[in-house]
Amino acid sequence: MKKRLTLTAAMSAGLFLLLSGNAWAGSNALARTTDWGVEQGGVARFIHDGDKVSVCDGEADGYGATATLRRHDGPIYATLNASGNGNCTSRTVDIREGELLKLTVCLNDSAQPGRLFYCGSDPAQA
Repeated sequence: MKKRLTLTAAMSAGLFLLLSGNAWAGSNALARTTDWGVEQGGVARFIHDGDKVSVCDGEADGYGATATLRRHDGPIYATLNASGNGNCTSRTVDIREGELLKLTVCLNDSAQPGRLFYCGSDPAQA
């Protein structure tokens, strides 16, 4: 009788684990530019709970900060820009749970549009 009860309990636990839905444990990201100023030139964050991406410009140096959130294999979900010491911008995006992501932040120069430099990245999962 004891063996039968143990076997039934084990089978029930296994069946519960097998039939339960996926539970994604997302991860946040924090990317910083790689410049060597007194303060970090730019910082970007991705918060998986709510799929929020933000970027902040950390120095009054004439450069802005650009953040890009993309799927790990390429397609872009969001690009944000912030300029001016201490200025930040953010937005939420709709990303499928479990998606592997890459957050990148770079400095940009408004005098040379499209030029990005001192980029730093961090992986995340939605």
